[in-house]
Amino acid sequence: MQIVPLVATGAMAFGALLVFGALLVLFRRLSFARRATSLDGTVIRCERESTDGGWVYSPTVRYQGLDGRVIEYTPAISTSALDYAVGERVAVLVDPQSPSSVMIGRPGSARVWVVPIVFAFAGLVFGGVGALMFVIASGRAEALLRFLM
Repeated sequence: MQIVPLVATGAMAFGALLVFGALLVLFRRLSFARRATSLDGTVIRCERESTDGGWVYSPTVRYQGLDGRVIEYTPAISTSALDYAVGERVAVLVDPQSPSSVMIGRPGSARVWVVPIVFAFAGLVFGGVGALMFVIASGRAEALLRFLM
C-alpha cells in the first residue's frame, strides 16, 4: 500500500474530527449562552504563571451570584493573552440551573467564539490538504484543474 493515500486519509479524518470538535464546542457554548444569565463582575486579580511557552494568565472575577452571595471565580483554563485588567468590569455568564457553570465574557464576544473558529479552520485546512494529497496521488489532479478552470 502506498503511503500518500494513507497520510491523505489520516489528514482528512483528523480534519473531520477537528470540525466535529468545533461544532460540538460551538453547540455547547450556544446552548450555555441561551440559558445563562449575564451578571456584572469585576476583575480583582490576574495571576501570571510561567510555562515552557511563555506566560499564561488567569483572571479572578468577583460578582454577586443569583442568590445574592458574593462569589469569586477563576477559570480552570489559563490563556496566553492578558485579556483583563484588575478593576475592569466584565460580564459573567451564569447558568441559573447550575450556578457553578460560569463563563467570563458576553455571548457575542470574540473570546467566547475563538476556540470553535480556530478548530474549524484547522479542520478545514487538514481536510483540504488531505483531499488535495488524495487527488494528486490518485492521478486525477489534471481532471481537477480542468474542472476548476
